[in-house]
Amino acid sequence: MASATTKSDEKISDDPADWQTSTRTGGPVIDFVAKNFEGYRRYSSKRNILVQFYTQDSDLCKSLDPTWKELGAKFKDREDIAIAKVDAKSGEVKGVKIQSFPTIIFFPANYGEVIEYVGDRKLDALVQFLKEYDIVDLTSEDVPDED
Repeated sequence: MASATTKSDEKISDDPADWQTSTRTGGPVIDFVAKNFEGYRRYSSKRNILVQFYTQDSDLCKSLDPTWKELGAKFKDREDIAIAKVDAKSGEVKGVKIQSFPTIIFFPANYGEVIEYVGDRKLDALVQFLKEYDIVDLTSEDVPDED
């Protein structure tokens, strides 16, 4: 099957069956280009998706990476939510306006209205955001450790 190539030369398969394995980069975050993300949304319409739209040359995006990977690790075994990244320079995603980087957008299951996240970029704030939309039950394993 054909694949798209990101600027980092990582292959991102066009085959939906591969999206949960071959596109996980640096841990449990699914990394897409715009074309693949649109297909993933159709394929996984019952899954909530929290997406970071990023550019590889943005220092703010790079500084969010460790938190984003930690968030992905926290929810990697959940079937109802995916933590993802989309290379914003790879094309446009229908219904999404990107004005700055990184932009974080929540795509509710079943094509609900997309919500731009404008809160703090820390792990506990991102988990709390998901809780507000009844995506996460904050059990002891979902609550970030306090440092």
